[in-house]
Amino acid sequence: MRRPAPKIVALGLALALVACGDAAPPRSTATARALPSLAATGASPDDVVVARVDERPVWGSCVAAQAKAERVDAKTALQQCIDLELAAQEAERRGLATDPDVGDALEQALASRFVEREFSQRFRSVADLPASVVEPVFKKNAWRMHREEYRGSFFARIELPESEKGTPADVAAGEAAQKAYATLASRADLFPDDVEGALRAAAGPGMKVSGSNADPATFGPSSRLQAYYHEPLFAIPAIGQVAPPVRGAYGWDIILFTTRLEPLERTREQVLEDLWPALRLRYFMLWSAEAGKGHVQPYAYDDATLQKLLGGDQ
Repeated sequence: MRRPAPKIVALGLALALVACGDAAPPRSTATARALPSLAATGASPDDVVVARVDERPVWGSCVAAQAKAERVDAKTALQQCIDLELAAQEAERRGLATDPDVGDALEQALASRFVEREFSQRFRSVADLPASVVEPVFKKNAWRMHREEYRGSFFARIELPESEKGTPADVAAGEAAQKAYATLASRADLFPDDVEGALRAAAGPGMKVSGSNADPATFGPSSRLQAYYHEPLFAIPAIGQVAPPVRGAYGWDIILFTTRLEPLERTREQVLEDLWPALRLRYFMLWSAEAGKGHVQPYAYDDATLQKLLGGDQ
């Protein structure tokens, strides 16, 4: 369902009321209020008058919005805007301009037009936002400019505690791991089940075999993996291949290279472009709070969700 342009919302309601004929008298004047005219100004300082109805202007913004919403040509859209203006004037003649329901719709339309003119048209990119909003967010997201290569992996393991290193059981487990590796070494199409299955087939009686995914990690000092593990992992040429068995603190591992996140270098502008939707939303909350000072209507928004969008506590 297409959303009508702000001007059309209020005038469309007036048109619907007029179409019903001479309705009941307006509600008590105790609840009625005078309404400002949508025709008083254009949608923006450079809006143009394209027609007049009893000396009241029909604006180009109405025609453009109507053409877009209804998918009609400019001539048809112009006639629709003229019809809406005629309906609005007839609604005023019948006293509907002071009806509270019409007033509510008009207030919403005016608010929408105010936001469009004072916010949407003024804040179109990160460059339009105050530095006091942009810089703290960028500082927390500067890490997005430089990303190292990340590798994901799976390991199949014959479990033996470090205290049993060098024992006959440890030697036997190492031989079983080498036997399994011999069946896998020439392949480049391996999945975790292939590796774990090969190790279970090679393991001797009483050997405990397990398999698990390791968290994606980078190579070098920043890696969260132990050295015995991440060095063989980053030596594997391609996804789907395995490294020779390694003895770690928990047993004998055969490591499978499963996924790769490419290294990435990005500019400040590229990072901010990604953050633009969330930055714009955050600034709108601040802008609307400032614009609404002195009004009694409360509002609320989900700041936790905004923080997630912006990459952490902002």
